[in-house]
Amino acid sequence: MNSTLPDKRIQDLPQDARPREKAQQHGIDHLSDAELLALFIGTGLPGENAIDVGQRILQKNGNLANLAKLTIKELAKEKGLGPAKSTLLAAAFEMGGRVAKQAIHRTALKSPQQIYDFMHPMFLGLTQESLRAILVDTKMQCIKVVEISKGTVNQTICHPRDVLHHAISHQAAGLILVHNHPSGDPTPSQADNSVTKTLVKACDLMQIKLHDHLIVGSPSGNQLPYYSFREYGKI
Repeated sequence: MNSTLPDKRIQDLPQDARPREKAQQHGIDHLSDAELLALFIGTGLPGENAIDVGQRILQKNGNLANLAKLTIKELAKEKGLGPAKSTLLAAAFEMGGRVAKQAIHRTALKSPQQIYDFMHPMFLGLTQESLRAILVDTKMQCIKVVEISKGTVNQTICHPRDVLHHAISHQAAGLILVHNHPSGDPTPSQADNSVTKTLVKACDLMQIKLHDHLIVGSPSGNQLPYYSFREYGKI
C-alpha cells in the first residue's frame, strides 16, 4: 500500500483563496494569521500546503505573539520552517517592533489604549519582564523610550533615581512607566503596587509628572490586555 500523502499546493486553491493574490486584491489586512505565515513559509510539506503548515504552527504556539517570542533557532525547529524561513519570520517580527518605536515619537499618548497600542509590539518576543519609561513633553508626545531594568519589577532593580535620571537628562516634562507580564495577565503584583507608590512620591518631589504606569499583558476574553494605574485611581 502506498502511504505517501498527496501533495497539497497553494496553486491548487482558487485564485481568490491564495494568500498572495488575496492580499494584492483586498489588502494585506484581509489575510488570516495562518495566511500571513504562509507568505513566509512559501512551500508546504507532503499532505500540507503552506497555509496548513502555518495553521499547525499557530495551534502549537497559541498565537502570533507567542510565536514572536521564539528565537530563530527555536523557530527553525518547527516542521516546515528551517533556518532561512525562520530568519525571515524573525525579521518581520522585529520590523513590526521597530515601526511601533518610530510611530510613538509622532503621537500624543493621552490614553491607556494609545499607550498600549504603541508599546505592546515592543514587548513581543520577550520572555522576562522589562520596565521602560516613555519620556514625554508638555503635549504628551514621546521624547524617548528608555529601558530601566529587566527582570521582575521591584524596588531593588527599579530605584526612583534610575527613572528620574533619564527624565532630567532629557528635560522631560513627564513620564509614563510601562512594563510587561510575560504570563499575559496584566494584574499588578504587590511589588508593582509598591514600586508605583514610591515613584509617585519621587516624581512629585522632583516636579516631574508621572502620568501613568501601564502593565502590558495579552488579549484574553473580555479582559483588557493592559492594566492602567491611573484608570484605577492609583496615580
